[in-house]
Amino acid sequence: KRRRFLLGEWGDPEGVIFTNWDVVDEIPEKVKRHAKHSCGLDFGFSVNPAAWVWLWLLGDDLYLDERIYETELTNQMLAGMMRKQRPQAITYADSAEPKSIEELRRMKVNIRGAYKGPDSVRAGIDWLLSKRIHITRSSVGLHEELQNYVWKENREGKILPEPVDDYNHAIDAVRYGAEPWMRGAGVISGA
Repeated sequence: KRRRFLLGEWGDPEGVIFTNWDVVDEIPEKVKRHAKHSCGLDFGFSVNPAAWVWLWLLGDDLYLDERIYETELTNQMLAGMMRKQRPQAITYADSAEPKSIEELRRMKVNIRGAYKGPDSVRAGIDWLLSKRIHITRSSVGLHEELQNYVWKENREGKILPEPVDDYNHAIDAVRYGAEPWMRGAGVISGA
């Protein structure tokens, strides 16, 4: 951010995590018919957006469509938006918000908490890096995050194997939505 906004430099930030993605106009019908489907939700409110992303996995191709990326959404507003779109898949959400998950469930949203175990962020990033990611053109928040989600650096500028906790709300939603596939592949374990 410093290089872009203070120094006026453009281009990908150094240490950007994801470069294995491209943009598609829409999710191909073949993918919708034949791929595994899931949804992921990261809660937010005032500063951070609530991010709801639909995922399709077909082989090593992961297709993503951001459906909600907004601040100031109450759980009731969120439930209404989610029910209106009627996904056929379960939504896996940030398990650090059990009260919100229960409220959405009571409002007839098909949702459950995603497992967040030791090093689940890094395991999720590694799994995502092993895929070819295709993102719909309309997924503007996800585009911005993928362009700005970077590894931490030490004082000498050496890149560390830990992400900066910024530009990651839709990315976290993707990790939550991919949980059943990562669990099936043995990438994560737990409850």
